[in-house]
Amino acid sequence: MFLSDEKNGGTCFDDDGRVRFGCECISPFGGETCEINLCDGTECRNGGTCVVEAIEGIRTSSCKCPDNTEGEKCEFLFCGSGIPCYNNGTCIDDMCQCSQENGRAKYHGENCEIEGEETCALTPCKEMIKI
Repeated sequence: MFLSDEKNGGTCFDDDGRVRFGCECISPFGGETCEINLCDGTECRNGGTCVVEAIEGIRTSSCKCPDNTEGEKCEFLFCGSGIPCYNNGTCIDDMCQCSQENGRAKYHGENCEIEGEETCALTPCKEMIKI
């Protein structure tokens, strides 16, 4: 027997007197009275969206990733060559563009997979002057 609407669109029911009450929650909410947003704290990247599914009776959140991404949080973005861009790199014109911090890349390489100074920080284009 249904009694009333509860928090976040959930529906309260009395479960025929067997339990105090129960709530039927709509995604992404859960908890005793549908008070918890199960997607809070689930940070999907690269266009991924949070989904809530029941796994062995327990509602849990996960990321549904677009076709060109994978990983627990869709953190691996694949460029046109089918290789992933690591470490928050983004795909621009089918090439990985490594993220920067204060104008300097913390990672470099074809996939932004190499940690350390960017290769131009060593100034390879400057001509050595002998004295």
